[in-house]
Amino acid sequence: MTAGRVLVLGSVNVDLVLRVSRLPMAGETLAATGLTRRPGGKGANQALAAARAGATTRLIGCVGADADGQAYLEALTARGVDTAGVRVSREQPTGMAVVTVDDAGANTIVVLPGANAEVDVEQVRAGLADARPGDMLLTCLEVPVPVVAEAVRLAGTRGVGVVLNPSPMVVVPRWVWAGGSVVVVN
Repeated sequence: MTAGRVLVLGSVNVDLVLRVSRLPMAGETLAATGLTRRPGGKGANQALAAARAGATTRLIGCVGADADGQAYLEALTARGVDTAGVRVSREQPTGMAVVTVDDAGANTIVVLPGANAEVDVEQVRAGLADARPGDMLLTCLEVPVPVVAEAVRLAGTRGVGVVLNPSPMVVVPRWVWAGGSVVVVN
């Protein structure tokens, strides 16, 4: 019997993390004490974690035709993630998040979806075409809701378990919630 795969539908972002002594108030400017630029996005993070744990992992998503997107795809592939399901957008940049983290560890996050907003239903259908019982679909709401809904629907028809991370919180059809085998509350 073949072990199930981890199929991830989600975002690929570059995170700019700014360290601050405290979080700024509305309209306030603070000086940061440090900057880290690192790979992010719930989808890519989940795919990388699954591959590191030894799972056969496929990512379905979208990056920009920019240096960030290219570098991220190369890094994911080098770490064992199948990125054949990741499309390259000629219209939008790779997604980005600006994160401020204070000395107590509290944070604020602002996300620019960029190419993540271009993930489409056809990509999902292609990426899940060979999905089978024993596989798990991991998804979040950093890609368009209709795309997530189609992925959950397809997973259900193929006997694939679904882990849904409903973040960021947006309105989704009730049946999408019900389609999640596991719901991870952020």
